[in-house]
Amino acid sequence: MKKLSGIILLSGISAVVSPSGTEPGPCSLVSNIHGATISVQDTLDKTQLIRIDPFRLEIIPPSSGIRFYKDGIIYLSHSRNEGKMVPDHVSFGTIEAYYSVLTDTIIGTKMLFSPDETFSFPAEAVTFTSDFSTMYYTKRPDDNSSEKIYEARYQFGKNRRGTWVSDKEPLNFCSDRSVYTHPAISNDGNTMIFASNGKGSIGGLDLFITRKEGFKWSTPENLGKTINTNLNEMFPFLDKENNLFFSSEGNRGFGGYDLYMCLYNGKNWEQPVNLTKAVNTSNDEIAFAIDPNDGKSAIFTSKGRTGKKIARLYRVTFKNKYAADTFQDISKALAYLADAGLPTMGKIAEVPKQETPTKPAEPLNNQARSVPATQKTSAEETKKPAAAESRPQAKPQTVTEETAKPQTNVIYRVQFFSGKNPKGSYQIKISGKLYSTYEYLYNGLYRSCAGEFNSLAEARSFASQMKAEGYPDAFVVAFVNNVRSLDPGLFK
Repeated sequence: MKKLSGIILLSGISAVVSPSGTEPGPCSLVSNIHGATISVQDTLDKTQLIRIDPFRLEIIPPSSGIRFYKDGIIYLSHSRNEGKMVPDHVSFGTIEAYYSVLTDTIIGTKMLFSPDETFSFPAEAVTFTSDFSTMYYTKRPDDNSSEKIYEARYQFGKNRRGTWVSDKEPLNFCSDRSVYTHPAISNDGNTMIFASNGKGSIGGLDLFITRKEGFKWSTPENLGKTINTNLNEMFPFLDKENNLFFSSEGNRGFGGYDLYMCLYNGKNWEQPVNLTKAVNTSNDEIAFAIDPNDGKSAIFTSKGRTGKKIARLYRVTFKNKYAADTFQDISKALAYLADAGLPTMGKIAEVPKQETPTKPAEPLNNQARSVPATQKTSAEETKKPAAAESRPQAKPQTVTEETAKPQTNVIYRVQFFSGKNPKGSYQIKISGKLYSTYEYLYNGLYRSCAGEFNSLAEARSFASQMKAEGYPDAFVVAFVNNVRSLDPGLFK
């Protein structure tokens, strides 16, 4: 990368001027996080991305946090005569769920969340469909057995006043005495992740997934050992792109429960990454949630591990306008902060799902297509990818049904982009050399790679170069006989 007269010369990416547009600012590079193109300053200090401030609202048990709702939040509070919420109020009265509009620094007048039916259940254990017409929440059944997940719908009565009407029985999969808690619903309302110690649990509370099938939910399936540990995983949250946030005490972190993030790749969730010391402390960090309105802020709870274990709310926002303009939503900023584009050992959390067979992917711009590792390809279907301009052209290798052998030709590339639309082949310049990109289709997303290496060490070195030159989510991927492979043995 060369700098001439204040202009950054790059092939395949665009230079970005300062936000003001009046004079040259910090050099920025076009990059990609989870399918969205963003500009990232090439010397961006990660400590300048977000700010975390105390949010003065008392947390009333049994809640451990709050939940965003419409243009505000819901939380548990004691009933009182005043209409306004006092940050450090004296606890008295009946515990009810209240709703308040949220501003930058304070909450507005509090209103009963459910006027016609008492709602005194943990606010952080509530999730809403995107139109706020349906709610899933956690409560103990009347027989005082373990927590279960219930459904409620927002309805209008004869007086035209809206209220929540709850089912009398829990969701159909909550059929035993196990714990079912902390539901998180996907943006389309068809997938739910929750915490449970039910059948299939690895240890303690695990994260499970279920899918809506008509008016019922499928048998829950464990999200697997990539995400779950022999201790507790709790408080799942799904953002608008189905990226998963949760708290775990089983992964090595900075305290008891730390906050983690798993990028969603279109079908599965990738390796969990810790949200770093920028968010996590020696305390328990739990109950994370992002404001669904604009995605520009989040709230979580930090709870002391000793003494009275006081729980305090904290709000996450962008630290400055440049960070806000660059990432646009907190989820992408946290992904960049935590290097979520770098799953270790190439592992991906496989989520079991019954699917109907799909047509094989079509070739992309005369480049080799990606097919499942178990699917055999013919010589007519397999083509040589575009090679780096600085490397000699190798003779294309054909793979036929008779000659195909597992792991006979292993190639490492560095993936730096994934999106819903194809970009085709183009060139990028890394460390002064031009590299032609290689595009393949995998799990419903188009993915761009650069470089072609026979050794993992060379590929990792090249990935580090790309990260240093404006591709923060660059990571090494392996191909066996020109087919993407997730075999962990290839990354040792």
